[in-house]
Order: sequence, then structure tokens, then C-alpha cells
Amino acid sequence: MLLVLTALMASTAKVSLAMPRLKVVATIWPLAMIVREVGGERVDVYSIVPVGLDPHTYSPKPGDILLVRSCDLFVTIGKEEFLGMFEKLNVPRISWEDWVEAGLKLKDGNPHYIWLYPEDALKAASKIVERLSEIDPEDKDYYHKRLKMFSENISRIKTWAKTVLTGLNLVDPKVALAGSHFEPLFDFLNITVVAVLVKGGKAPGPIDVSDFQSTLSETRPAYIVVLATEKGSDEGRLALEVSRATGIPVLYLYAFPLDPSESYVEFYKSLTSMALAGLQMDIPESTGEGGLDVWLYTAIILFVLFLVFEGWFRRV
Repeated sequence: MLLVLTALMASTAKVSLAMPRLKVVATIWPLAMIVREVGGERVDVYSIVPVGLDPHTYSPKPGDILLVRSCDLFVTIGKEEFLGMFEKLNVPRISWEDWVEAGLKLKDGNPHYIWLYPEDALKAASKIVERLSEIDPEDKDYYHKRLKMFSENISRIKTWAKTVLTGLNLVDPKVALAGSHFEPLFDFLNITVVAVLVKGGKAPGPIDVSDFQSTLSETRPAYIVVLATEKGSDEGRLALEVSRATGIPVLYLYAFPLDPSESYVEFYKSLTSMALAGLQMDIPESTGEGGLDVWLYTAIILFVLFLVFEGWFRRV
């Protein structure tokens, strides 16, 4: 009898280990990153838009459609230009209405709040856990345990950011944005955004550019933030023109991790450090060479930040 029970237990364990993971497909890597945080070993996560590519210009391939068709959960922002290609696929999904229902801030309908505003990232993770638990109720406790861990990491990010800001002792820091992509980041850091050139993806007219330039000349922000993937677009070109006219340098930032192995905490701390680095010291006027000056000074200050707050980087 003992041998039979032992064999039965071993057989059950093998079956349990062989159970397939949930297949979750996200439209962009930042969403996939949050899914991975709470899904852990119970999910296989895929991103339609490859890491490093601009989701605004990406055109899904036939393989992407097959991937979504076979998934257990499709996680979207809900405003992607290519979503129409997946509209007829009958798969469980999370979309814009779900984020709104979950209570995300999403100021002015800005979708970047989902992952660039830590409190919204936590609410997004909670919504994802809710759906994962519906699809896979047996692992509900596991998902909620991962959500609790993610919540603790979000709290650590807040503490870390507060500590860094206190250490820098910044006096009335100000920035300007070429696009609204990074509004959530500076909202979280409580840093004043004096002006945004491109709002809601709408192309600015000559008056908009003139007003933007005038505001920057009056307020003298530390730099103009440009989404790195928009460097060659009108957004990047106009920002560079204003930079040359005002002497205010351009800082290029990525709104997503370039390394898919990065955790949310690692990504957010890296992004925050880059954003804060240029505020640490007075930066010389731009040479008009595409923001070259600010990258040099950012690298220097980032290194200093990393040394000073190395303990905080290792805690999480």
C-alpha cells in the first residue's frame, strides 16, 4: 500500500509540474513587464512590439496575430493604432475601460501613466491579477502573493525617490517636455513641467511652437525631454530647434526598458536617475548637436548618484 501511495504521489507531482503555464500576450513590453511581476512562474509573457521599437510606428506581423489568437489573456493599453488587427479575435483581454474601472489616474487620458506612474502601475497589476485569478483560480493565492511583493517594491521606489530628491536638495526644479509621454514620471517626482509641446499626439502649429519657446525663455527649465524613439520625428526636430533658439539642452529618455530582463524596479530607478541627473547642476547651453552636452553631464551625475545611493539600489 505504501508503495502504491508513493507511486501515486510521484505521478501527481509529475502531472502538476507538467501543467502548462498561462500564455499572456501584451501589446508593449512595459505591460508585459508588469504581467511578469505578478504572474511569475505561472505565466509565459510575450510582447507584440519588440523591445526597443516604437509602438506608434510598429505594424504587427501575421505571427503576432497567431500569437494573440492562441493566448489565455491579451493585455493592451486600449489605444494602440494597430489594435484593429486583433479586434475580431475572441480572447480574454484587458483594455482601456478596464484601466479606468481599476481607478488609475490616467491624467488627461495619458496612457503612459499605466507604467510611468508607480501607483497606477500597482493598480494595473491588481487588475491583471484579478483576470489571471479568474482564468486560473487554482493559482489565485500565488498571484496575490506576487501582487503583495510588487506593492512592497512600489513602496520602496517611493522611499528611494524621496531619499534621492532630498539628497539632491533641488530648488524649484523645472523641465519642459517635447511630448506628453513623461508627464507621469515628473508628476510622480513632483517636479514642475513648465510646458508640453506635443499633446495627445496632435502635431503642433507655428503658434504652439512659438508659445512653447517663449515659455521656456521665461521659465528656463533644466532641459527639454524628448522620447528617444521620437528623435527623428517632428517632435524631436522641433524640440531641437527650440533648444538651439533658447540654449536649453535636450535630454533623450526611453519610456520602456531596453533590457527585457529588467524588473520594474530596476527600470524605474534607472529612468528616474537619468531624469534627475541633469537637475543636479547647471548645464551649459546646448551646442545644438542633438543634446550632446546634457548626455555628458547626465553620465557624470548618474555615476555620482549611483555611488551615493548604491545601498538603495541593492535593497530592492
